[in-house]
Amino acid sequence: MAELLRGGGFASSAICRPGRGKLVDNGDGSASPDLVLLYERLTALRTVSMLSGTKAKRFTRQVCDMPLEKITARQRAYVEILCWTFRRQLPPHLVPASKPPALPNP
Repeated sequence: MAELLRGGGFASSAICRPGRGKLVDNGDGSASPDLVLLYERLTALRTVSMLSGTKAKRFTRQVCDMPLEKITARQRAYVEILCWTFRRQLPPHLVPASKPPALPNP
């Protein structure tokens, strides 16, 4: 996990803007596994080739600029759907095991 924050994994200052999307510390030096996976997925989605002006690209840009703690359950579900949609461009460990269900009702 520390490697992610130092730029070892997908985390890179060129991909995620500094000061945004930082992982929350649990107090024992580790972050929640769900937040780590979300962080990795968002960072990888920034590098995916998408058509310009689409809602997926706009959503990805906007969510990457948000603090991870403020991302809602519905937004997390959409990130999972995007990972399934662009699964051929993502590393295998970031792709959901099966097609995610539709978005939850607000």
